[in-house]
Amino acid sequence: MEIKICSKCGKGLPKSNDFFYNDYKGNLRGPCKECVKSINQARKKRTNYKSDRKWAHNNKEYYKKYMNNLNNKIREKLGIGYVGLHKWVRNHKPKPSRCSACGEKGYLELHCIDHDYTRVLTKWIYVCKKCHSKANAVIKRTYDP
Repeated sequence: MEIKICSKCGKGLPKSNDFFYNDYKGNLRGPCKECVKSINQARKKRTNYKSDRKWAHNNKEYYKKYMNNLNNKIREKLGIGYVGLHKWVRNHKPKPSRCSACGEKGYLELHCIDHDYTRVLTKWIYVCKKCHSKANAVIKRTYDP
C-alpha cells in the first residue's frame, strides 16, 4: 500500500479516495480530507458576506420587489430588460482574465459600477463573485421598496 503525506498536517496516509480528494485531472490533492474540511470551516467563519442566492432565498418578497423595480427602470430607459442589457454588455466588452477589483483569477461576473445601468461600457467591470456580492450588499441594504 502506497502512502501519501498530507501537505498541511504532515501525516502519512494511504493513497486512496478515503483519505484524499481528487483534483480535476484525477490526481490526489495535497491536503488530506480532514485538513480540507478544517480549511473550509475556517474560510466560512472568516467570510462575513452572504452570497446573493442565500440572501435572495431568505428575503424572497423584498428581492422580487427590488428586481421588478430595477427591471422596470432599465426597460423605461433603454427599451430592454436587465438580462438583455447584461447580454449586450457581454457582447461589446471583452472579458479580462482577472477580477477588476481584487485581481483574482477565476469566474467573473459583470457589475455596473454606479448601478445606473446604461450602455456606457466604461461604467461596467468584470469582478469575481466575492467582490460582486460585497458591492451589491451595500445597494440592497439601502433599497427601500
